[in-house]
Amino acid sequence: MLAQAVIGQFKPVQLVFAWTQANNMPLILGQVNFFIEFDACFYCSQLEFAISPKAVVAG
Repeated sequence: MLAQAVIGQFKPVQLVFAWTQANNMPLILGQVNFFIEFDACFYCSQLEFAISPKAVVAG
C-alpha cells in the first residue's frame, strides 16, 4: 500500500506500508522505505530519536 505522508515540517513523501495477520509480527516504522526517505538518529540512553530528510548528494 502506498501513502503520501507528511512528517513534521518536512515535505510530503510517498511511503510504502505492508501488513500481516500474524500476531507475533510487530509493526516497525520504516520497515519498507521510511529509512530510505529519512535519516534517523536514535539516542537510547535518553529514550529519544531525531528524524531529518535524507541528505541530497551532489553529483
